[in-house]
Amino acid sequence: MEKELKELGLSEYEIKAYLTLNREGTLTGNKLSKLSNVPQGKIYNTMYKLYDKGFISYMDSKPKLFKANDPNITVNRLIKKRKERLKKLESSLPKSIEELKKIKPKIAKTDEKVSIFYGKNNAFAVEWHLFESAKTTLDIIFTFEVIKHETWRILRRKKKEGVDIRVIATKLINKKKIKELIKEGFNIRYYPVEELRIYVRDEEESVQTIVNPNNLMDRTAVLIQSKELSQALNHYFDAIWKKARIIK
Repeated sequence: MEKELKELGLSEYEIKAYLTLNREGTLTGNKLSKLSNVPQGKIYNTMYKLYDKGFISYMDSKPKLFKANDPNITVNRLIKKRKERLKKLESSLPKSIEELKKIKPKIAKTDEKVSIFYGKNNAFAVEWHLFESAKTTLDIIFTFEVIKHETWRILRRKKKEGVDIRVIATKLINKKKIKELIKEGFNIRYYPVEELRIYVRDEEESVQTIVNPNNLMDRTAVLIQSKELSQALNHYFDAIWKKARIIK
């Protein structure tokens, strides 16, 4: 439950206090502080925040008494509010994005053509953005150690759209999955290029992903928005593709 409450925006102290109230019932601030391990100096500020969010109610007695509200009502109401905000954002955001796209940025001579994105969420997001942008070709050098559902969902759709997708597997880990993808029509070959993860789309843009060998989710993506560099990587891919063997 702690994970879910954190996803709903509650802080560590708020989660501790709320769960303690659910378990113990109505409590004074002093008693709640001791049972929840929320510092005495933080407990009242924490409780007022929970009150504002609708998670608790309190009696304005001396001392004040705090009580957890019904979690079904509280959580459902918060989720409903979150959905309403997201729905409102969904309707207004496209217009804002279009207005933003109309603004022509000043291009300085020092503008970088290489951007670095740290962390698994950012790294995967950059890869998926590259795949989504592909119009004609996608050349991928991939270890197959981590198989993300979203990756192959996008690639299946791009293949249906007519994008020519070539994949070089640098390891034969998850060989069963590789064979399943080949049966689906993906053009996959094997060549042992050590720890190399490169994605090139339309010979115009590319991504190189660097992964911590001790933690495959600890990764950094280097986005290369240079046609010349991306074409060079594409030529490198072609050279390896010719030497790679068909997987049987």
